[in-house]
Amino acid sequence: MLNPDSEKGQYTPSDHDLTADAFLMFGAGTDTTANTLIQGTWYVLSNARILKELQDELRQAMPKKDVMLDWATLEKLPYLVSGSPLFSSGCLTIA
Repeated sequence: MLNPDSEKGQYTPSDHDLTADAFLMFGAGTDTTANTLIQGTWYVLSNARILKELQDELRQAMPKKDVMLDWATLEKLPYLVSGSPLFSSGCLTIA
């Protein structure tokens, strides 16, 4: 696709086709991510027990509200990490 040879019957996309493909990939990635975040937020906010456990874990990990945790530290928080698969697109399971 980077160097198609039309003499060999290889498809040569136009600039319009490449732009359309780029928008398709961008849209596909943002739509699924947005849906997962919406479902996860709804799930946590609609279940008081889960919200409290998540808040407790985050408060313990972040005693100072103005200091953000790095990814490596967040990945070690068991409740936060174990809840992630629950938010997969299309399926929610109550823990």
